[in-house]
Amino acid sequence: MFFGKYYGTLKGSGMFWLNPPHTGGKVSLKIKTLDNDKQKINDSNGNPILIDTVVLWRIVDTTKAFFDVDNYIKFLSVNCDSSLRSVVAQYPYDSVSGENSLRGNSEEIATKIKDMIQEKVKDAGIEVREATPVVNSGSLY
Repeated sequence: MFFGKYYGTLKGSGMFWLNPPHTGGKVSLKIKTLDNDKQKINDSNGNPILIDTVVLWRIVDTTKAFFDVDNYIKFLSVNCDSSLRSVVAQYPYDSVSGENSLRGNSEEIATKIKDMIQEKVKDAGIEVREATPVVNSGSLY
């Protein structure tokens, strides 16, 4: 940024020198892991389960990540939570009659969660590599 006008992004490695009026922020292009907190979500039968999601992601468009959202990590986290809730509510935890379930079809569920998150965060310059739901066993209280 030079006096409030965007001029570009430095993506190469090495040392760079900028005039002091140039300002900007750092956005890492590394692959990162987001592990959201456990949530109590009701499955399609109304049974509460403790579940969280682990997401592998990275920034692919630094301009969008820096300018289009206030905090791209929080933006990703909120959209992970809402996508997880939306998908988990469609399936029972365990299936009796052979229908799809959270336990029996974990790869399909993970793909649906990943696709839903990706659709929501693409405008922030984020690429979701993988989203894995983790069902936690134990007491709900």
